[in-house]
Amino acid sequence: MKEKRQKFHIKALIIYMLLICIMFGSGYTVAYWQSSFTQTGINTNTYDCFNVEYVETNSGVDQLYGFPQSDEEGLNNTPYQIRITNTCKTYVTYKVLYNVLSSSTLSAEYVKIGIDDQAYALNTFSQTSPSLSNAKTAYIISSGGLEQNDSKLISVKSWMDINTTTAQGAGKQFESKLTITSTAAFSKLASAIKDQDNTDGLYQTSGETVTENGETVYYYKGANPNNYLKMNNLEFRIIRINEDGSVRIMATEPAESKSFYNNVASSTYNKSLTSSNGYLAGALYSWYSTNIDNTVYEKYVLQDGKFCNDTSNSSSAARIRFAANTPIFKCPVTPLSMNVGVITLDEYVFAGKDESYLYGNTYWTMSPYSSTSVYIINTIDSYGVSFRVANENGNPGAYPVLNLSKDTKIVGTGTKTDPFIVQED
Repeated sequence: MKEKRQKFHIKALIIYMLLICIMFGSGYTVAYWQSSFTQTGINTNTYDCFNVEYVETNSGVDQLYGFPQSDEEGLNNTPYQIRITNTCKTYVTYKVLYNVLSSSTLSAEYVKIGIDDQAYALNTFSQTSPSLSNAKTAYIISSGGLEQNDSKLISVKSWMDINTTTAQGAGKQFESKLTITSTAAFSKLASAIKDQDNTDGLYQTSGETVTENGETVYYYKGANPNNYLKMNNLEFRIIRINEDGSVRIMATEPAESKSFYNNVASSTYNKSLTSSNGYLAGALYSWYSTNIDNTVYEKYVLQDGKFCNDTSNSSSAARIRFAANTPIFKCPVTPLSMNVGVITLDEYVFAGKDESYLYGNTYWTMSPYSSTSVYIINTIDSYGVSFRVANENGNPGAYPVLNLSKDTKIVGTGTKTDPFIVQED
């Protein structure tokens, strides 16, 4: 009698499970994943292409399982993979849209999506307009940017949420298609800086005694503002938007690190000494010749950029302003017109001294200390600044500073992971 009762229970359990599978399996259909690239940019003659290619790395039809699954189970499902490749010469951004077709009757809140082994409810993604005429809504399930020849492999998995009830899932169907859109996200550098979503760290100042002609200067201050910029595979930090709208940037790697000198008897920055071994100007011009000169980026660099070698009172002027924390952008003397220079002591103070993104390196400035020495920002020194005579030992860095046109074309947002990137034209 005990054996018969056990067989009955097993048989009832099998029938119950079959009923559950029929209820969900008959109403929850296969999701058809059709790859569809949508180009949103405008072709121009200056590019060999404007295209984002992607390759389906497995079958174009993916089973959206017709029964509820836990996230752990769902993430073990076979993925649908897309490899997006930027074949254009310029940086492009992309969005992967998950289009819910009009024929779908199952609510998106009961659908789970796995993106690169992370589980999400479909309706938690940002909604956007569908890119297909037969879709009723779309979700942005992945987005990013690609430089030339870069690729991104995206793995997508899908399943019915484990908490879906019979009433919510039975007799329903869900169909979707993926589309990929791309665009060349050009902006003009000066405008992009002012339009940053997170302006924390961007300050402004003006006034006849502080800036040239009293014009407004925007400058970055703080430990790690979003002021990263890349050009020709070199990383820079943006110092400020100058009075004329041009943008001053400083390389994060030095041209050289050594005990430079300008000339034997003066602390003026002698830009004519471009070939003599050991001269600060010579090191900078050599760097410029290698990295900027005769490249597509040269047209963005102002050849007559303004650099302040403040010799008005070389024994104390810059130090007085440093000590009083009253820096100025206005140059007390006629500024030098050059395509490359170094930072000034005033700019270091504006950035926040030892609480700034410039803290951590030791480098030469263009601000004279006396007739035979210039300021060196020495972040190891507790005071923050030390002084070097022409032939003193040490290895401060010559960090190149450039002035870029305000109309320089860029993409990106200025963060460390998504820096402003100067584009070829």
